[in-house]
Formats: sequence, structure tokens, C-alpha cells
Amino acid sequence: MRILKLTLFILFLYLCIAAYLFIIQRSLIYFPPPPSNHGYPEEVFQFENAHVHVIVVNPDHDKAILYFGGNAEAVENSAPFFINHFPNHTVYLVQYRGYGHSTGEPTQANLSTDSLVIFDRIKPRHKAISVIGRSLGSGIATQLAANKHVNKLILITPFDSLQSLAQTRFPFFPMSILLQDKYNSLGHAKKIKAPTLLLVAEQDQLIPFSHSQKLALSFTATQAITTLIPDRNHNNISYSPLYITHLKQFINEQ
Repeated sequence: MRILKLTLFILFLYLCIAAYLFIIQRSLIYFPPPPSNHGYPEEVFQFENAHVHVIVVNPDHDKAILYFGGNAEAVENSAPFFINHFPNHTVYLVQYRGYGHSTGEPTQANLSTDSLVIFDRIKPRHKAISVIGRSLGSGIATQLAANKHVNKLILITPFDSLQSLAQTRFPFFPMSILLQDKYNSLGHAKKIKAPTLLLVAEQDQLIPFSHSQKLALSFTATQAITTLIPDRNHNNISYSPLYITHLKQFINEQ
């Protein structure tokens, strides 16, 4: 009887933790930064239940870059980087729903739909659009590139799927059932035709190398290049001169 009671208690505790993870899951995925008075021009894209602000720098060029940031990134902080290193590209930095001045709720369905609409609306303005996705943004960028004709795709600190990553973090819970936003980049990779660059941090403490490697191996050797940035982690990879060199070289290639 004592063993049965203990077993039932452990099962009850397990189910409580699983329910808690299900309820709070999006607060573990999305960390929206507050609005800031950054001073950069913004374009507002109106949707039925939200308006999404997109920072636009280096306007009026034939070539463009569409940038999707990390889960806690204030994309305005990346504006000086793009202004300095890509002066011949118009750059669009997307503030996800609930991020910065954008309204609405960040979910995979919302952010993926927004990315497709934004791409379609800016496409007539440019001869070529390259797409960059960093961390969480790599999941959005991968799905976009699987559905639209993008010039080039750059994935920074990418993962195979958020479900796989969550399963690594919570091995005793069925993430295939609990997780609502799965961001299955691995499933979209085979549909992508664009030349692709994966920039992986050697010391990434948030996305283990095995998860980036699985995604890299899903591309053909002639389509994708994977570059390991040494001595850098998930957050400081972009400070490496090697990162800047590879990114500029890849985007500026004909």
C-alpha cells in the first residue's frame, strides 16, 4: 500500500509539472523587449489582430535583407551593424508581435504568417531578397525560404526543431504532445532551393552543436555551407571578425 501511494504521488507530481510546462511554455520561448525610442524609420504592416513594426535601414536599394532575430532580441540593436556592413542593401528588421512597438501575441502560427506577408509586400520593391534568421528567427526564416523564392538564406545559431531542443532540455516529458510551437526547420529544409549559410557558435550554451549539425546535414553539400565560429557562444557570435567576414562574403557573392 505504501508503494502504491508513493507511485501515485510521483505520478501526480509528474502530471502537475507537465501541466505547468504546457501552461507556461510560451513564456519560456518568447521574451519580448519593450518599445524603445531608437530613432530608425519603421514601416507598419497591418494585420487583422495586430500591427507589426519593421525597422527599415539603407532604403531604396535593388537588393534587400529581411532579418528575423532571436527570442529576446531588440532588433534595433542590430541596425548599426547592417548600416555599416551592408550599405548597398535595404535591410528590414522585423519586430515580432508583442516585441518593441508591435502588437499581438507571438506564436509560431502568427510569426510565420507575418513573415510570408511581409516578404510578399516588399518583394516588388527589390530584385533580390536574402533572408537572415538568428536563433528563434532561424525557424521562421527556414519556413519562409521553404515557401518563397529567396535569393540567399543565412541561419545563425540554428536548430533542427524546437521540439527536439525542448526534448533535450526536458527528457522525461513528451514534448511532441506538450509543445505547441515546434518550429520544425528540419522538416522544411528539403524544400529550400536557395544557397544557404549556417553560422554555428563553437561554444553555444543554448543550442547544442548536435542540433545545428542535424539541420546542416539535411541540406545537400552543394547547397549549404556550415561555418563553425570558434571561441564564441550563442550571444556573442556576431562579435567575431570571422562571423562578419563569412556573412559579408556570402551575401555579396553574385
